[in-house]
Amino acid sequence: MATFSDPVRGGFSARIAQLELEYFEVESDIIGGKLGFSVSFPEGYDPEGPQYPVVYALDSQWQGGLYEKMHRGLTGPEGAHEVKPFVQINIGYIDEGVDALAVRNRDLLPPGEPCPDFMRDYITEMFGSNPEIVEQFFEWIENPHADHFLNFLENELHPFVKDHYNVGDDEAGVFGFSYGGLFSIYALTAGSTLFTNFGAGSPGILVPNSTVFDLYRQFAANPENDGRPRRLHVTLGTGEILGPHEFYRLLGIEVLKLLNVMRNEPVEGFELTAKIFEGEDHETGCIDAYRSFARTCYPVWR
Repeated sequence: MATFSDPVRGGFSARIAQLELEYFEVESDIIGGKLGFSVSFPEGYDPEGPQYPVVYALDSQWQGGLYEKMHRGLTGPEGAHEVKPFVQINIGYIDEGVDALAVRNRDLLPPGEPCPDFMRDYITEMFGSNPEIVEQFFEWIENPHADHFLNFLENELHPFVKDHYNVGDDEAGVFGFSYGGLFSIYALTAGSTLFTNFGAGSPGILVPNSTVFDLYRQFAANPENDGRPRRLHVTLGTGEILGPHEFYRLLGIEVLKLLNVMRNEPVEGFELTAKIFEGEDHETGCIDAYRSFARTCYPVWR
C-alpha cells in the first residue's frame, strides 16, 4: 500500500521559474520508505489530447534539476523538438535521517548482487566518522531489493501517474545512471511488463559475477518472451574505460562484457544501442547519457 500526497506546483528545480512543474510525495510499504517526485511536462502539454509516453528518471535527489531542465529543452522550442514529447517523472530520496547514497542500494541493486571488497573499503573510509551511515549502507547493499522497487514503479506509482496526468503505457521508459543504470538493465532482464525503453548510463556493474549476466541469459532463453519491442540504450565515457581510477575501469570492462553477451544472444524484439563519449567520466557523463537516451529512444520520427 502507498500513501500519495496531492500534486502541487514545484519540483527539484522549482527555483527555475520558467519550468512548469508539479511535485508530490509517496510513502510506500512495498519499498519501506518515502520518495519525492517532480513532474516535468513537454512544451504545449495538452491534458485532454492524445496520451503521452512517460519516462521515469532515477536519482533525482541529485540530478533532478538537470533532468527537469534538459527534458524541457529537448521537447521544447529551444531544442527545436529534438525528441517527441513525453512526460517525465523525476524520482528522488527525501527521507530525513537517511543517506541517499546508502538507501539507493536498497532500491537499485538486483537481489543477490555481490558487493566488491573495494566498495566496502571505500564506504568505510568515506563515512567512517558516521557509523550510522556505514551501517545503513551495508544493511542495504547486502540486502538489495530492486524487485520491490520495480513492483512499486509498475503497480503503485504508474497507476497514480496515469490517474493524474495524460500518459499511457505505450513507450514507457526508465532512465538511470550508475546504480540507476544497473536498475534499468535489471528491469529489462527481469521481464518488466511496463517499460519499452531502458536507459542505462554508465551502469554500475562492478563484479564479473554480477547477477545481470545470468538474468540476461535467462531472459534470452525464456520461451515465453512475446517478441514485443524493447530497447536498451547504454552509454559509457572514455574516462571510465581508460581513466586513472581502477574502480571505473572495472565498471567499463564489465559493461562491455555484458554488451558482448547481449550481442551474442539476441532476443526477438529487443534492440541494443550504445554510445561512448570522448573525454567524459563517471562524474561528468550523466548529462550526455540522458540526452543520448532521449534522442535515441524518443526521436521525433518514430
